[in-house]
Amino acid sequence: MAGCSAEVQASPSATASLEAFATATPSRTATPWAITPIETVELEPSPTPFVHIVTKGDTLLAIAFKYGVALDQLLAANPDIDPHFLSVGQSLNIPGPNGEPVQSLLPTSTPVPLVVSATRCYPTPSDQLICLVTVSNLGDTAVEAVSGQISLLSSAGETLASQLAYAPLNLLPGGGEMPLFATFDRPKAQVVGARTDLRSAVEAQTPSDRYLKVEIGSPVKAFSDDRRRATVEGSLDVTASSDQGDWREGLLAIAYSEAGDIVGFAKWESGQDPIHEGHQAFSLDVYSLGPPIVRLSLMAEARLLAPVTATPGS
Repeated sequence: MAGCSAEVQASPSATASLEAFATATPSRTATPWAITPIETVELEPSPTPFVHIVTKGDTLLAIAFKYGVALDQLLAANPDIDPHFLSVGQSLNIPGPNGEPVQSLLPTSTPVPLVVSATRCYPTPSDQLICLVTVSNLGDTAVEAVSGQISLLSSAGETLASQLAYAPLNLLPGGGEMPLFATFDRPKAQVVGARTDLRSAVEAQTPSDRYLKVEIGSPVKAFSDDRRRATVEGSLDVTASSDQGDWREGLLAIAYSEAGDIVGFAKWESGQDPIHEGHQAFSLDVYSLGPPIVRLSLMAEARLLAPVTATPGS
């Protein structure tokens, strides 16, 4: 598949680019279909009316339902949460005191050039469809809590199935891009296309207070003969001071086709347990859903579990 010389950036988020060489393992190529024009989204700042403390068994959807707010409003009010991991005792800002619409609490929003690619869906041997879409941040400002609604469409334009999809990492840096994806059982009606509507994306406020500097160390790559699988191994090296506490790490490997489309991705993460050491080894396999992989991109982030607060006079 694709091989590489690592090109690493680290701010709160690190990236690396990989180019190509080979090993062995064949499989068939799927042909995707896609619709959806590129669209621009305008991000809204988040309010902070009152707080919900997460208890055992809570989910974002259940919390949104409890307070009568939309899921995208809940995400917009909590840009620093990881929607994949809610911890007991965690505080969530609930938009709209006593059910007041969140829009009335928001100041004038600042446009951020965030765009969505066409949605491409690939059939699997188990008779499912995996749909991928690329969200690109064309601006200089990082955004958080990116999510989108991925929908399968009939020939009449009706929605046959729909899922909310979250970005694999919480922080999308300026100039970066990440995939959203959803897996569907094939509907009985014929599917002719798919659409993705962005549901949340919030401009990151002081990300250096909540994310640590991380670098991707010495990635090692192996690629199959048909360029449809890649194995990546390396390490994440985090710069942290002794008073910054614990953090959680994530690494995202994104596979691209010759046309520049994302055709697969894989995520390594440190899991529920907090990390307090600056060096972590990782290993993961990335598979293409369709065309051969000609390029791999690596992104990493290290998110503090307790945000840093400035002390008086600092």
